[in-house]
Amino acid sequence: MDKKHCSSKKRKFEKRAINKFRRKQLKLDEIIKCNRFGKYWA
Repeated sequence: MDKKHCSSKKRKFEKRAINKFRRKQLKLDEIIKCNRFGKYWA
């Protein structure tokens, strides 16, 4: 039971990390788009 709980916790953490990374990528894409129009925002 303890092992199972640990693995599920890890999966949750990985999911969170992936979401964080995806959000970062989205922000970067937005910045790149804005740069194309001569604008920049973080």
